[in-house]
Formats: sequence, structure tokens, C-alpha cells
Amino acid sequence: MGKRIFVAVLITLAVLTLTRRMSMNRPRDIRYESGGVEVFHRTVTSQFGKGRPVLRIKVAGKSGLSCSVLVRMPDGQVERKPLQPDSSGTCEAVLPSMKKGTRLGYAFLVSEGGRRILRLPPREGRYFILKYKGHVSRTVLAFHIAFMFASFFFMVLAFLGSLRMLKGIEGKQITVNNIRWALALTFIGGWPLGFVLNYQAFGPVWEGFPFGYDITDNKTQFMFIFWIILSLLARGSIYKGDESKDLLDDRGFAIAVLVCFIVSVIVFLIPHSLSF
Repeated sequence: MGKRIFVAVLITLAVLTLTRRMSMNRPRDIRYESGGVEVFHRTVTSQFGKGRPVLRIKVAGKSGLSCSVLVRMPDGQVERKPLQPDSSGTCEAVLPSMKKGTRLGYAFLVSEGGRRILRLPPREGRYFILKYKGHVSRTVLAFHIAFMFASFFFMVLAFLGSLRMLKGIEGKQITVNNIRWALALTFIGGWPLGFVLNYQAFGPVWEGFPFGYDITDNKTQFMFIFWIILSLLARGSIYKGDESKDLLDDRGFAIAVLVCFIVSVIVFLIPHSLSF
């Protein structure tokens, strides 16, 4: 059992690390070159609290260049604002203050003599996304992260138990207990704590289906549904302590746990709308 817990901790930490690295909310340093002009930009992904986000792009390679920023407003309208480089070649744009939950898109244009040389992002119609957020309680965020990754830890234990079941060297009771913990922790971390975080950061309490399309809320809901279905198929063992009422035999139960675990890994690796 000690070895199994050690392996589960390692897998959980590995997924946590990958999740952080893959977060779409982390600023990125971008270097791009076209037409003899080189630009540097650190993306601005969030504006916390009241204030006006500042965008900066540094242009090098030629003199006499002009910059402008395209801002895609929430209604889809695109506004263009001319920018003047300073002595170091840096152009700066100050965006308006907006209510939390608002999403803006932005892109830069660099021109020479009225002729466009490059666009950042390069692809026409693509924009960097900036989201206005309210201040989030660090305590609530910490509990949310702790509960979600604790739930994943028990999912890993259930996965390891299912492998032993398929080999015929373990019964289902240990795996059943781990699934109970995974269900409880996922529910608390995803809903009560998730509601508070979503309200603090974006305004609405819940933005998952059927009320919205937020990827974070929907991925939690999607994952939870799989484990709920599994618990119903094995409801005798999980809810009543009587496996004779299960709709799956031991092998079917173990395979179902594997499927739920694979879905959970995929869900956890989908970038989160709240960076941490």
C-alpha cells in the first residue's frame, strides 16, 4: 500500500506540473520577425481589479516605423488606436477599465510609410485574449486547488487498484473506497468552492452548461458525470456496501474505472481559466 501511495503522489505531482505549464493564462514572451522588422511582446492575459491594462511591444530593425493596436471589443467591433514608439522603439497602449468577466482581444500592427509590414499575432483574425478579473481569495483558491488535486490523487489510487483487479490479485473494496473519496472531493472542490471562485473572479456563479460555455466549469462537469455514471453502475458497492446489487462484474468495474481515469487525466490537462 505504501508503494501505491508513493506512485499516486508522483503521478498527481506530474499532472499538477503539466497543468501549470500548459495554463493558457500565463503570460508568454513572443519574438517575431518579418520584412526586416523584429518585435518583442509579453502577452497580457489578465487585469485584476479596477485599473487599465498596459500593453507594450518593442520594435527593432528599422527606423521610421509606426505602430497601432487593434482592440476587439466584447460586441465584436474592432477599434484601431495609433501608437508612437519612444526612443527605445517601445510602443505602449493603455486599454480601458472594464467590469470583471469582460474579454478583449488585441493585436499589433507595424507599418512603414503607411504600408503594413507585420501583424502580431501573424494570422489575420487572430487576437491575444485579455480577461478582466476580480480579486480572488487566496484561501479559497488554495482550498479549491487542494480539493481538486486530492480528488485526482484518489482517482490515481482507484486506477492503480483497478489494474490489480484486472490481474486478479485484489478485490474491489479498496478501489470502491478511493472512488467514494474522489467523488466527495471533486464535488466540494468543483462546486461550492468553484462557485465562490467564479463569482469573485468573473461575476457569474456558474458558467458551465446549460448556462454558459466556460471551459473550466464544463470540463469539471464532464469529468464528474463519468464518475457518477460509474458509481451508479456499481451503486451496490459504493452506496450500499452490497456488491450483489452492482450492474457490473469485477472485470467490467475495473475497465470502467480505467476509462474514467483516462477521461480525468485529459480533463485535468485542459488549460484552466484560473491561473495559479
